[in-house]
Order: sequence, then C-alpha cells, then structure tokens
Amino acid sequence: PPKPPVNIYLDPNNIYSHINRLQMMQVPVEPSGFKGDSGIAIGKAGYLYEIPYMQEYLGVSGSVYTQVTDEGMQEMVDKMEYIQKELEKRGITMLYVITSSKASAYADYIPEHYKNSVTTVPNYVRPIDRLRPMLAASEINYLDSAEYYKEIGLLVTFPKTGIHWNALASFESTAKLIQMYGDLTGKQTV
Repeated sequence: PPKPPVNIYLDPNNIYSHINRLQMMQVPVEPSGFKGDSGIAIGKAGYLYEIPYMQEYLGVSGSVYTQVTDEGMQEMVDKMEYIQKELEKRGITMLYVITSSKASAYADYIPEHYKNSVTTVPNYVRPIDRLRPMLAASEINYLDSAEYYKEIGLLVTFPKTGIHWNALASFESTAKLIQMYGDLTGKQTV
C-alpha cells in the first residue's frame, strides 16, 4: 500500500520539525481578566495581536482592508512593474517582499472576545489573496513569505508576545531573497 503523505511540518527530516511540534502542542485557551487595549489584544494561549492585523484577516467592516479594490491593486502591480523595468535599465534589481501576517499565521489563536466584538464583511476575501494571482501574472520579482514558509515547512514565524517576524522567519526570507538576487543577476551573493 502507498505510504501516507508526509506532513512537512512534522517530518523529522525537516530542520524545523521540533520547533513546529512545540507550537502545535499549545492549547488555544481564551484569555481571562485583562484582554488588551485599543491597539493590542491578548489572544488565546497568550498570543498578542495588533488590532489592524486581525481586522485585515477577518475583514472587519469599516476597516481600510475591506475597501481595497482589485482595480487599485492592479494599478499598484502595474506601477511596480514599471518601476522594476526602469530600475533594470539602470542596472538595479528590484525584489518585492510580501511579509506574512501573524493573524493569518496564527488564526486559531485570535481571541473569541475580539471576534465577537466586531462585525465582518460577508464573503470577504483578503486583499493578499486577491493580489497573489495579479503578481503571478506580472513580471515582478517577488517573494511571498507566507507561501515560502509553507514550502519549507516553517510554522513558527512570530514570537508569542511580539508582532514582528521571529529570527527564523527573517533569516529564511533574507536567505531566499539573496538567492533570488543571485539567480536574477547572475552575481555571486553572500
């Protein structure tokens, strides 16, 4: 019989396997007592979230993220493509990086108290999910960090009590960008 597919996040041959296990063992328990303030929410298992990241992920009514249009994003892609071509004429290589979002990376830990306090837009599709096909159809040199982390099996990309990438995620994104730069330019990069 065929072997079941390997879960890359738990594959013992993956360098991040042990760290991923520790993440997966955390139980998403809703906080009690102080739950944050107008800028930061305390999520399940003590994860901290900046409010705008949760608004973007959930599609909170009235947030700027629900007002992003496909036309506006396509215009941005067209402008970036133009800038990249103009830079190429000057011998400059442009690389565009899409950073990952803590709210989407750790959606299971978004607190229910926050979800219950907001109204979301029905049938909301995140701007990034609408942007990805536009970028794929363009000539822009880009790295989608969240997708790259899935590809290499890196699950733990944010500290529990911080809002920015952890060292593992920043290292992997930087190393990939250096590799991409070398591949695009033919220059040896270190």
